[in-house]
Amino acid sequence: TMMTSGIIIVAFIVFHILHFTTRDIFDYSGPEFVEQTAHGERFNVYNMMIAGFSKPWVAIFYVISMVLLGFHLSHGVASAFRSIGLMNESYRKIEERAAAVFAAVIVVGMSSLPITILLGFFQPISPSGEHIAEDAAKQPPAITLTHGTES
Repeated sequence: TMMTSGIIIVAFIVFHILHFTTRDIFDYSGPEFVEQTAHGERFNVYNMMIAGFSKPWVAIFYVISMVLLGFHLSHGVASAFRSIGLMNESYRKIEERAAAVFAAVIVVGMSSLPITILLGFFQPISPSGEHIAEDAAKQPPAITLTHGTES
């Protein structure tokens, strides 16, 4: 299972970079996402997150990836204790629980944004910096797949 979950985590990392860093997954070129300044373009990451995580498949993929990452972290932290010689039978349960708690905190923290955005707790912000009306906030900004074209 570590191999399978590892492959999914690598896919998540690639998706995450394409989603928010290079912006190749969705078209984030509208005025709700890009502001022209004297120094160039400034991206509204807040609205990008709301638009992306408002799509159930994106939010679910992020949460599943975080859960798998949690398993990897728990195993990795426990293995780190063993690798540096801190793991012994008398402390084994404590160290494994500490690794699991650490991983759980990361999973809950990193999953909270996709979940709360999907549930509608956050609203997009207009280019002027004000929250968009509640009726408009129910519908995320229109986003289309770019299909490999430049955005």
